[in-house]
Amino acid sequence: MLWSGAAMGLSAAQRMIRIVLPAALPEILTGCRTGLVLALITMVTSEMIARQSGAGNILFNALDMGQYDTVYAMIIIIGAMGIGLDAAFEKDARQAGKMVRAGLRYSFELRMNARAVTTDVLLGIVPIALLVALWQAIASFGYAPASLLPPPGLVFMRLAQQLVTGTFQHEIGATLFRLFAGFSIAVILGVSIGLAAAASPAVNSVVRPIVRVLAPLPKVALYPALLLLLGFGHRSKITLVAADALFPILLSTYYGASMVEQKLIWSAMAAGTPRRQILFKVVLPAAVPSILTGCRIGLVISCIVVFLAEMITSTDGLGHLLVTAARTFQAVDMFVPLITISLLGLILNGLLQGLRSYLLRGFPEV
Repeated sequence: MLWSGAAMGLSAAQRMIRIVLPAALPEILTGCRTGLVLALITMVTSEMIARQSGAGNILFNALDMGQYDTVYAMIIIIGAMGIGLDAAFEKDARQAGKMVRAGLRYSFELRMNARAVTTDVLLGIVPIALLVALWQAIASFGYAPASLLPPPGLVFMRLAQQLVTGTFQHEIGATLFRLFAGFSIAVILGVSIGLAAAASPAVNSVVRPIVRVLAPLPKVALYPALLLLLGFGHRSKITLVAADALFPILLSTYYGASMVEQKLIWSAMAAGTPRRQILFKVVLPAAVPSILTGCRIGLVISCIVVFLAEMITSTDGLGHLLVTAARTFQAVDMFVPLITISLLGLILNGLLQGLRSYLLRGFPEV
């Protein structure tokens, strides 16, 4: 399509607006839906932490006073809000998808090599370096007091000192344990349910309405209920992480398995492959790119949610360290866990991307 547009004399800007943008519209709206869910999670969590106004404040105040009917009522209200907003985006995404499928049919290949990887790494370092430079400039020129925004050199020095202490390593270990436990549960359940829903119309008819109701719900709104049922220990936080990371993985698995070309399944059946083996020998390998994409989204959400859960109620973990430092006005110690969780997220995302490149080395888009 791009070559056809160029052959018709369209400029680069016109090709971007008339061809690329309409083709990318479904993915853009999908990103907006994901961003909307994250925005609701962040909003409710910030209201729970600040305890001044908003639905999150009402939710946690009701929990403190033992008004459990109000707790569950607020969960329903917040859930209805998420479902309503998500339904609006879903309708627009479906209409955009029909428009694009009717008018545009194109594909592209992304070939990874050493030069491309090096370029990606450099391009990833540049914005981080610019952000640190801006931070240093603001601190150096006194636009923000050092008691609120310490210079980055002081923060990184404190981070290096903390990394070698057993106490800080214990806090990192607690956060990683909750993160990996919840994420692992989400991967196992998401892939299993997604494959089952794609393979069986009966399972699909059961799973679809549940997903439509629970997927847009900000799971952090369930946290007070999880605290009542599971306590303040690891179980409530692991459950919250698993619940938030589950649906991106489940949906990616379902759509990846549903989009497998029928001719591959027919060829396997013609070769005498049993139906049950087709699911694991044909459908699952073909759906791996989509599954790994869902896992990357779920991993990012897991990092966010475990940090927020520790900020709300916890006696250990990086989120607990940040809240404790903020309440005692220790600005340097407040930035240390924030940078640590950011570095952990970058490292885990890089490892998952490396695993994706290794597993998909035979696919044309890798």
